[in-house]
Amino acid sequence: MKKIILLLPILIIIFSCEQDKLIYNGDDFVGFRLTSNQYSVIESREGALTLALSSEAKSDLTINLEVNDSTAVRDMDYTIPNSVVIPSGQKSVEIPITTVNDEDENGLRVFELIITSVSDSNIKIGIEDEGSYSKVVRIIDDDCPTRYVDFIGNIRVKDSDSGSTVEGTADATQDGECDLLVINAHLLPSLSEQDSNKQFALELFPAPGTEGKFGDVNVPQTIVLRDAQEDFEIEDGVFVNLDLAYSGSGTYNAEEGIIEIQYDAVAINQSSGEPIGNFWNGTTTITTNNQ
Repeated sequence: MKKIILLLPILIIIFSCEQDKLIYNGDDFVGFRLTSNQYSVIESREGALTLALSSEAKSDLTINLEVNDSTAVRDMDYTIPNSVVIPSGQKSVEIPITTVNDEDENGLRVFELIITSVSDSNIKIGIEDEGSYSKVVRIIDDDCPTRYVDFIGNIRVKDSDSGSTVEGTADATQDGECDLLVINAHLLPSLSEQDSNKQFALELFPAPGTEGKFGDVNVPQTIVLRDAQEDFEIEDGVFVNLDLAYSGSGTYNAEEGIIEIQYDAVAINQSSGEPIGNFWNGTTTITTNNQ
């Protein structure tokens, strides 16, 4: 394939760890600490959602919860309390979610969790974000052909070509499909500060006789950066803009929490959508701290 030289600025990237936080709005209130409206827990593992107060509890505070089953069934797929107590002088408490482990490939199961009332009527429930008072809890099936669930959580991505690293998360798809991993981090970390795609899908395939702990990985071609190179002369007198796409394959090791992908940074003719060569190639290493 034709090798194309891509001139991109050298970036000095400073990463900071930011957590989703409740913001005080003048009134005493209680809400989920993470304000995203979804929370995922893997079957056979313990989960927990944190409820936080805007200030320390003046006395023991009981928070009542409503649980609405969708595709999950309470006491069959999971258990959860009807209420929790924030002790006097404290600002938070965890709601434990215990999943029921089975040996069936029964897909994604979902239930809704809502804060309904507080023992102190002066304490408001939630803030403007729906996720501060209501959660859709997703139970991710762990009985798939691969151990893809072992990669769900916080990850670090490193690119061998640039040496750049970036942190992010890995999750199941919205429908919880087996052996499909969604990477919410740039697989080309040197481009992470540009206006580029930062979500990628990985397909995992188990190696025979490994109980899904080892196997192969495929990353379908994904457009990363539009107009990566403008006015490229594709032939005499014919100029096109080139997009940059990521495509690769490799292996995974769920025991060690490592995915290695040999990738091509593919040059795509923006007019025809056809690849015309590679900007460069290298190795992406994804590691997880879940082990």
